[in-house]
This record gives sequence, structure tokens and C-alpha cells, in this order.
Amino acid sequence: MKKDRLYLFISFVITVGIMGVFIARSKLTMHYYEFEKLFNHANQLLQERRYDEAITCYHKIIHYDSKRAVAYFNRAQAYFNQHQLVDALTDFKRVVQLQPHEKYTHVAHFKMAQICIEKEDFEQAENHLDKALKLNPNYTPAYKQRGLVHKKSGNFKKAFNDFKKINVPDDTIANQFIELGNEFRDMRLFDKALESYKKACTIKSDDALLHCQIGDMLNLLGKVELRKTGKTEKIEHAFNYYKKACVLDKNCYESFHNVGIMLSEQGNTKKAIDYFNRALEIDPDSVGAHFCLGTVYLKRGDFKRGWAGYEWRNKKKWKSKILVPNPYSSITQWDGSDLRGKKILLHSEQAFGDTFQFVRFARVAKERGGTVIVQVQKPLVEIISLCPYIDQVIAHGNKIPKVDVQVSLMSAPYVLKTMVDTIPAESYLYASDTLVMDWHKKLANDKKLKIGICWEGEISHDRGVYHSNAHIINFPLPTRSISLKTLLPLMQLDGISLYCVQKITDYTPLKKLPDDANMNIFVLDFDDSRGRFMDTAAVMKNLDLIITIDTSIAHLAGGLGVPTWIMLPHVSEWRWLESRSDTPWYKNTQLFRQPKNGDWNSVVQQIVSALQPLIKKKKQETLS
Repeated sequence: MKKDRLYLFISFVITVGIMGVFIARSKLTMHYYEFEKLFNHANQLLQERRYDEAITCYHKIIHYDSKRAVAYFNRAQAYFNQHQLVDALTDFKRVVQLQPHEKYTHVAHFKMAQICIEKEDFEQAENHLDKALKLNPNYTPAYKQRGLVHKKSGNFKKAFNDFKKINVPDDTIANQFIELGNEFRDMRLFDKALESYKKACTIKSDDALLHCQIGDMLNLLGKVELRKTGKTEKIEHAFNYYKKACVLDKNCYESFHNVGIMLSEQGNTKKAIDYFNRALEIDPDSVGAHFCLGTVYLKRGDFKRGWAGYEWRNKKKWKSKILVPNPYSSITQWDGSDLRGKKILLHSEQAFGDTFQFVRFARVAKERGGTVIVQVQKPLVEIISLCPYIDQVIAHGNKIPKVDVQVSLMSAPYVLKTMVDTIPAESYLYASDTLVMDWHKKLANDKKLKIGICWEGEISHDRGVYHSNAHIINFPLPTRSISLKTLLPLMQLDGISLYCVQKITDYTPLKKLPDDANMNIFVLDFDDSRGRFMDTAAVMKNLDLIITIDTSIAHLAGGLGVPTWIMLPHVSEWRWLESRSDTPWYKNTQLFRQPKNGDWNSVVQQIVSALQPLIKKKKQETLS
């Protein structure tokens, strides 16, 4: 009987226990369904951008299950969208701790990077983006974001590499490539700029201005290539890009302007005029096109239209760093009329050579009765002061006296309506009589044909100019200079003595010359102790001939009236006109032009041949 009761008791306990388990399971099952319902509701609120309500729901979910990573992830996104960045960052970090390799963890790193960028913590942002891409190497937004981080940090090459990896680039990425190209361009990394612009062009293939930017880089790189190798491939490609830009947009000013520049650089001035005129139809007030058109007309000898166009350089909106507006525009400009009883200021601009070339017009002002005051670059004050037709010479930066009228030296021919056949070409520069006598004594024992030689000028005066998107770069290109190696046939000629009349900044090439190279270098204080160009001018007056490239030495020699031979590139500057072997600017000057781009060897050979009768004549004079 007792056993039966015990059996019944045990059975009862077991039954109650089993029923309890079922009841508990039932409650748990209900709780699970409620939990999922709440989670789905929170997600729905997140999608509907009801962020505050979504955050409240995620609070409850995380309270029930503190290790549910996706809840932290979604709450972080709600915080992020509410710009509650501190809370968002905390939740994204928790996601990474709970699920470091989950399928959405790379997004958590990406979002943390965005928060770091907001805080301008670019180093930490880059770290998160690196981790995001390690977890998912195909996650395009991370490449874009990391590229932007690199760009902000100035790591433009890394930015370029990240943007390249974007699988489906769009216009925003194209614009990033363009901006990178601009950065590389300003850093003078023209190869990288070209690569960036080309990458942008694969996305925006119908963008005319972008074609111009590619053309600009090819043009600059092509000029360097031409100088080094004689190849013209890049320059040809540049021209094609400019032409394509003209087709893509018939109203793209930059396209027509740049084609005009290239045509003028190729010597095709007739066609260049057509393109500059088209550019002016698009933008009638373009200073650049008016100025460039003016130089083309000057080169063709059409001085009437040429000087008028050249005057546009004084416009205030002109962005050139070489050509600046007239600083004395508030003073009445001289109109070329009689100057009796008046004081006139003639002021120089641009380089030394320009001052030497145009200071001749100060004598015209004197002939018209004026008191002539000339303002020049400080190093030229001493030598310009030797001109008897100038009453006062002052340096740039010094205060000018009160004057009645003013004119830039380079505007004087416009004011005076100077034509090719009315250029005052008589010698107008002077050397110190004392120094001329001193150098005569020093050179008296040299009975050979004495020749002054200048093979190199200021590299900064040779420029590849970038004219696109309202931006200008002056890029030094030594197109007018000649290597000493190229001049060896001249240095090895019998019967001549070569005297260096240029300012030497690097003696290394001279030290590498062979023993039979004929080159006389003057003492180190040459042109220093007595003033810039003072010794040079005095030496020139004691030489038989000056052979020079297109630089200030050419204009100094020409202005002094010394026999001068000028070696010019195939396409020379406007002042030497086209195809002439003489020049209306200087009576005793002869021009030797390259037969093709970069061919200085032919020029040197022409000069060697032309020297033979002079050498023979000098020998006969010495014998007699």
C-alpha cells in the first residue's frame, strides 16, 4: 500500500515537472516571436526614417539580447542618420567586437571612417577604410571614400589609384579625376595630370573642356620631348585633342583658342588667325585671344592690327603672370603728339631684352621736345643712363617725379603707329667710353676674328603656356638655348677667338669641353662691380661679331650697332617676323633659322660656312 502511494507521488511530481517544462517552453516561444516582431518593427521604422522610434525599439532588443550584433549595427545607422556621431561610433565599434568577420562588418568600418572624416581624423579614417577593403575587396564605396581621404591629405597618387579601382565610375568620379589632374598639373606632375584627365575622359567622353585639358598636358610634355629627342608625337596628339574639342562643342572658347596657339607655334599663322577670330566670336572680350591674335599679326608684319591686339595685355582681367596691367594707367597716356614743355614717363615691362629693344622710342619722345624720364629694371639703370636722349633713369620700385603723360615702352610703337618700314633702326644704345678703352687694351693682342658668343639665356623666358579653364601655367622650356656640345664645330674653327658674353650660372658644361675647344671666359666680377651689362657692352664694341641666341644679348648687340648673328628656333618669336634672314629692328643683324624643329646642328653649320670669308678677310688684314 505504501509502495503504491509512493509510486503515485513520484508520478505526480514527474507529471507536474513535464507540464512545467511545456508551460515554460510555451512562454519562451511566445517571447521569441514577440522579440522578432519587435526587431522587424524597428527595421521598418529605420527604413521609414523614423529614427527616434527605431532607436527606442533597438534599445529594448539589445536589452533582451546584448550580443545581437545586427541590432547594434542598425541602431548605429539610425544614430548616424540623426548625426549623433558619438553614439553611432560606439555602436559600430560594438559590431566589430561581436562579429569581426560578419558580412556587414566592412560597412561598419566604412561608416566609422565617415565619422572620422567628419572629425577630420583622416589617419583613423584611412585605417577603417583599409579594414573595410580587407574584409571586402570589391566594396566600391570604400575605394571612393579612401580616394577622397587621400586627396584631402594631399596623397594624390594614392587617391588616383583608389579611384581607378571603382568598378562603375560615374560623373562624380570623373570630376574627382579632373580635380586630381588639376592638383598634379599645379605640382608640375604633368604625366600624372595627363593620366588623370584621360581617366576622366573615359567617363565623360563628350566633354570638350576635358579634351582641352588633355591637349594642354600633351602639349607641355610634347615640348619637353621635342627638346630632348626631336620627336613630335605628343604635340601631334595634343593638336588632335584640341581639334576634337572644337567638334564636340562649337562654342567652347578654350578649344579654338588653344588650336590657334598650336597653329601659331607651328608657324601656320594664317590658320591661327581663323581660330583666334572664332574664339573671339564666342568671347569678344577675351584678353588672351586678342593678345595672341595681335602677336600673330605682328609676326606676319601687319603692325597696324598687331600693335592694337598687343595692347590687350594691359587689360586688368588678364591672368598672365608675365604680362601685367599698366601700373600708371591713372596718368594720361601719351598719344604721340608734340611734347614741348612736357615731362613724359616711359616705363619698361617684361624682360631685359624687351627693354633693350623698345627703349629706342625714348629717343623719339626726345625728338618731339619732351623731358624724357625712363623707368627700367634696377640692374639696367647704369647702362640705360648712358643714353644721351634720356634725361633721367629711375629703377622700378622707386618713386617717380610728377609727369604730364606716360606710356609703356612696348606701347610706344602702337601710339606712334609704327610700321615695319618706319621702325627707328639706327643704333641707340651706348657703352661706357672708359670701359671700351679698357677692354680695347685687354683685347689688343688678339689678332684673330674676335666673336662674342651667347648660347643660353634665362630659361624662364622660354615658356610652355597652359591656357585652359581660366588657368595659366608658365612652364619653363629652354627652346631658344643651345647646348655647348652642339657648338663644338664653331669652337674648333681656326682663325677665330670666341668670347663668352653671357652670364654663366653653371660652369660644369664648360669644364667638360675638349681641350681644343676655343672659349674665353672673363673674370668673375665681369658685369658685377661696374653694373649689369656694362662690361658686356664695352667688350661688344671691341669685337668683330656677336653670335647669340634670341635673348637680351641679341637686343643689346643690335642696339649698340655691333654686327650680330642671331640663331633662332624653327618657329621664332613674333618680333623676328616670318622667313626673313634680316630684321627691320637692327641694321647690322642677320638671322639664322632652324630648318626644322630642334635642328640646331644645321644652324651651326650655316654659321661655320658663313664665317669662312670673314676669317679669310681677317687673316689678310693681319698680314698686311
